[in-house]
Amino acid sequence: MITILIILGVALGVFFGTRNSKSGSSGNGNSSSNDTVNTATAGVVEQQGNDPSQFTKDPKLKQSFYGVAYTMMDALYPDCNEGLPSVIEDMQVLSQLTNRIRL
Repeated sequence: MITILIILGVALGVFFGTRNSKSGSSGNGNSSSNDTVNTATAGVVEQQGNDPSQFTKDPKLKQSFYGVAYTMMDALYPDCNEGLPSVIEDMQVLSQLTNRIRL
């Protein structure tokens, strides 16, 4: 019974995952959905100057995780348009939560 539920869950996940990826594509036959690089940030970290290691730390964040496996949003195929500023901001936030980050 449990095996049937697991198989059903995987099948539904694959079905809805492929359905969402097809509806999000532009339909022009081009595998790249966006040729521009995303340079926007969420604005959650205030950086002082040009040095990314100098930023205002959030006092609400504590070293609470042993480690984190990190993948940038929109960095995997077919999007591949993540910019360096948003990755730097993510690293600044994650560095307040753990010392171990796997890319």
